[in-house]
Amino acid sequence: MTLSRRLILTILMILLCLGIASAGIERSITENGDGTVTVRIELAEGIIMGITEEIPPGFTFVDTSHPPEQTIIEDKRLLFAVIGDEMVTYTLRGPGKPEIQGSTLIFSDENSPTKEQSPVPLLIIIAALAGAALIVRRRKA
Repeated sequence: MTLSRRLILTILMILLCLGIASAGIERSITENGDGTVTVRIELAEGIIMGITEEIPPGFTFVDTSHPPEQTIIEDKRLLFAVIGDEMVTYTLRGPGKPEIQGSTLIFSDENSPTKEQSPVPLLIIIAALAGAALIVRRRKA
């Protein structure tokens, strides 16, 4: 199998497995009274996803309940790989109650694709990649 064909098949498999959405999580923030806040992210049962959380200005990361091998802590960003977990919590230190912004990348869940997702863009991308694969195949023939 040629490199271009492997690449096209890999991209198609990834696109077929991915669903991009902001649904599937419920976030709550609790002030702890000691200058820290706990952010609690509740997730749908059996979900496999990536979560990116932006740490707001004036706040610093303290700790997380999530396994270290599934967590990446960058400067002002937290990345969580969620594999069947129902909750992720983390603690920040800073003034007041922050407004947390984040995004999710859902790989699978019981209801995928969700109502918030539209399969149309995915179908357009798949069709475009299939067309590109045909073009590459014809040029090599």
